[in-house]
Amino acid sequence: MVDRVLGTSEAASIRAIRDKYRNPHIIEYLKGERKDEDDAILFGDPILSRVLPRPLPFDRRLAEKLSLNIPFRDDRTENQCISSATRQWRNLTDEDVKIILDEIKRFEDEGLASDIILSTDEVLEIRESDLETFIVKNPDIIGSNLTLVGRQIDTRAGRIDLLFQDEDENYVIVELKLNEIGRPAINQI
Repeated sequence: MVDRVLGTSEAASIRAIRDKYRNPHIIEYLKGERKDEDDAILFGDPILSRVLPRPLPFDRRLAEKLSLNIPFRDDRTENQCISSATRQWRNLTDEDVKIILDEIKRFEDEGLASDIILSTDEVLEIRESDLETFIVKNPDIIGSNLTLVGRQIDTRAGRIDLLFQDEDENYVIVELKLNEIGRPAINQI
């Protein structure tokens, strides 16, 4: 939900915006690498909007579900067609919004696919829940014949990220940490 739109030069002139957002458009504008011609920054409504943990892929599959009627030509790549068609403001219908929100939910529930190669930037954006989903879909990476009992299970001692059971009915607890493991994590384990 868009709260406001500012031209890049206007946004760059407001110190609070420069300091808070570290927006690449503003940084490039201040370095003289970007002209302000029709370049704008959209600010989402802080209550009705959210930042996605990972960008939702806007590909042909999603574009064709929406009412945007993007023409896909054989002499252009998918990205060129989408980019060309979305340069101008487009109004989304209520059904478009519903489709996009459903896609976001599906994308977050699916997590990362195990057969894709991630760029360095994508690796840095991995969340603990992505790792959980990956392990749930591929439990053989931690043991054979494991059955998921649950995710994020509250216990008296704390929350268990993943709980599996092996073929002998032994429990296997999986605790995930993305960054440095400090004393609190060791105590939790």
